Amino acid sequence: MSPVDVLLWATASACLTLALVHLRIWFGERDRLSHLGFAIVAVGVAGFALSELRMMHAATADRFGMALRLVHVPIFVMVVGIILFVSDLFRTARPWLAHVAWVSNLATLVVLGSSPYGDYERIDAIERVRFLGADAALVTGPTSPWHWVGQAGFAMLTLFVLDAARPLWRSGDARLRRRALLIGGTLTTFVVFAAGEAALNFGGVMRNPLMSAPFFLPVLMAMGFELSDDVLRASRLTRALQDSEASLRQSEARMRDVASEAQRLSGRLIHAQEEERSRIARELHDDLSQRLGVMSLQLELLRRSSDEATRDEQVARLATDIRGIATEVHTLSHRLHPAKLDQLGLATAARAWCRDIGAEGGRLIEVSTTGVPAEVAPDTALCLYRILQETTRNATRHSGATSVDVVLSQQAGQLCLVVRDDGHGFDVGQAQRAGGLGLVSMRERVRSLGGTLAIHSAPGEGTRVEARVPLALRHDDADGSPEVATHAST
Repeated sequence: MSPVDVLLWATASACLTLALVHLRIWFGERDRLSHLGFAIVAVGVAGFALSELRMMHAATADRFGMALRLVHVPIFVMVVGIILFVSDLFRTARPWLAHVAWVSNLATLVVLGSSPYGDYERIDAIERVRFLGADAALVTGPTSPWHWVGQAGFAMLTLFVLDAARPLWRSGDARLRRRALLIGGTLTTFVVFAAGEAALNFGGVMRNPLMSAPFFLPVLMAMGFELSDDVLRASRLTRALQDSEASLRQSEARMRDVASEAQRLSGRLIHAQEEERSRIARELHDDLSQRLGVMSLQLELLRRSSDEATRDEQVARLATDIRGIATEVHTLSHRLHPAKLDQLGLATAARAWCRDIGAEGGRLIEVSTTGVPAEVAPDTALCLYRILQETTRNATRHSGATSVDVVLSQQAGQLCLVVRDDGHGFDVGQAQRAGGLGLVSMRERVRSLGGTLAIHSAPGEGTRVEARVPLALRHDDADGSPEVATHAST
């Protein structure tokens, strides 16, 4: 087998393999007509190569004429495939140019395919020549006028491709310009080479065996490269979409977990609220209510008593009881809402609370306040005050701390509260997993204001709680009622 035979057989095999690959892609994505067009072109080039191989080995004029007649079938197939490929990939082709190109080539196929000698009116002689190391047939005879109609059809195909590539080049988009240059330039160049080689041979300028099929291999390579680029981009987009879908599913799962956790915490908070209400009701009933009942009896006895000394003693006892009840009511009211916070401001209320809770536990709490405005917005002040209450109660009642320090300051447009103690400490991760209401309520209060809460603790190392929230100020309107809080600039 000669090198020319190997080249033409390899061309046909490679083209048929590529055709099967792109047909498989097209069957999976029927809207990708460019893959179908590529497969049709590849089949046409394979048929073209085999027809030229048959012409080279033709021993008689009749066999050569039959091979030359049949070669117009794969040529027409290639033309149709190129038109389909360019129309789908470029999306800028003019339909009328496409119709002119395939109709002229179809006419050439019909006329020359029915002629006994194809592109020749007759074959006067056939001889064997050496061509690229192979023994090939070479014929002589007058060329049919319809051959030049076929050449005109190739010229219309070239014009069709160039016209479709022009808008892509003028778009300025780098990817589209590359497509116009790669596909449009390659198709135009090698179609012109193939048609020119045939025209020179049939015009008598050259005398070589016909072998134009290899000219279309670079065309197929350029077409395949551009399609592979689209496939790779589609693959990347698919992976990105899959990653986005996975991320969305994870977000949905997290949202479901958050919603479930919020529902669970809501139930716990409602339960805690009801327990607090029950406790307050018990205090009112078991303590204040009974004490008021006793005072009522004492007043009745006082009304009936005629002894002045006894009356003075009972009045003094009643005054003491009333002051005790007033203190209890004040304490209970303060638990529900700290009036000092509204009346005296955050800094003063914080110092007062630390003094009271320290006295209750028999220890001094060091308090430092720096740059805290007097008119802090109610929501901001209440948030930090409740965190201060929670942390100092834990420090004085449960941690075994001997030293508690509180620092309240303004830093870069934020209010910062830091509470440190030298108590037993605890495992923060375990406490968060347990979901204690104290930690949850502190985090939710800070989060609702767009702040942050950091808790540093370990068994035997004490605890440090730092809460930061944006500084918001309260200002009063003309009638003295508080207006909406406004954030202070840094």
